[in-house]
Amino acid sequence: METTTPELQTTPTPKPGPKNTFLLVICILTFIGSGFGVLGAVFSFGTANTMAAINQNNEERMADRPTPDFFKSIFHSMAQYSDPAKIKEMALLSLLSNLLTLAGALMMLKLKMPGFYLYIAGILIYIIIPIMFLGGYLGLASAMFYGLIGAAFIVMYAVNLKYMNR
Repeated sequence: METTTPELQTTPTPKPGPKNTFLLVICILTFIGSGFGVLGAVFSFGTANTMAAINQNNEERMADRPTPDFFKSIFHSMAQYSDPAKIKEMALLSLLSNLLTLAGALMMLKLKMPGFYLYIAGILIYIIIPIMFLGGYLGLASAMFYGLIGAAFIVMYAVNLKYMNR
């Protein structure tokens, strides 16, 4: 006579956090990008005087050389950025923007929909910063770059709104 032992059946314990891997991945990418943004803003704030001197020096060197107008416009925009007070103000706005996107991503990782709106606010601030402070080609190019990346992430997060709670 053969005896069999009943096999124990266990139910898997659910993992905390989002069940959507795509949402997890874009949140992690946001944590990395916004984390570096926070560090960059703090660094810019701390080195504002040095950065202002470097920008001023670059414009003076460019004035003596034959340079295409496009590049002169870029260096002129950067020279306008050579006021330490403006650099600090821009760094503080950048810090605010990155903290908003970081908080928004953290909330969305916890499946809370208000995080989406915080994220959008952070991106909008980040798009406005170069237009306000740099202007010209450099400001427009920077705003377009940040807008393109931001819009892509906003769309990716919007696809995941159906998993989030109000």
